[in-house]
Amino acid sequence: MMLYSKTCQACSFEFNIKEKTRKFCSRSCAAKYNNKHMPKRKRKQVTKTCTSCASSFRRQKRETRCVTCVENGVYRRHTGLPAVNSQNLTLGDFVQYHQRQGHHKSLYFCEVRAYCRLRNDKLRTACQVCGYSTHVDLCHLTPLASFPLTATLGEVNAPENILVLCRNHHWELDHGIISVKEIPKRV
Repeated sequence: MMLYSKTCQACSFEFNIKEKTRKFCSRSCAAKYNNKHMPKRKRKQVTKTCTSCASSFRRQKRETRCVTCVENGVYRRHTGLPAVNSQNLTLGDFVQYHQRQGHHKSLYFCEVRAYCRLRNDKLRTACQVCGYSTHVDLCHLTPLASFPLTATLGEVNAPENILVLCRNHHWELDHGIISVKEIPKRV
């Protein structure tokens, strides 16, 4: 068996090896050398068109709307409704759209809940009952089905009508195990 004397390209350490093709004394040296001399490609900045106002913006992740539209609450998801200040949209607008599309009743208010998560994202800190903060839900104090179809999104998703609860306490509230009176006020 023949041993070859080699010099590591990364640290200049002399080592003996059986294979003639090895260039580094260890995997660590190979990684250091390759990271230094062959860096990974940088991510390109992608310019997208806002789905609400049609202006162009630089996308960071998966955003579909520009910062201005997000901050002002201009919202047009896939409803086919015109891009307006979404606080003025009514529950009836969403119901009519989903009925025209032939969707099941359970989908009628899914976008209303999505709008609530977008609009009240700053409230999502910790459960009002136990303080758990890893994953919290925004739940409506007054159920969506009890609002008239003329109620606007601004009324339905007002911060006064929103509770911040962990999944367990949200389920307990929905099933009557705890009452709204037992939930402390948000600070």
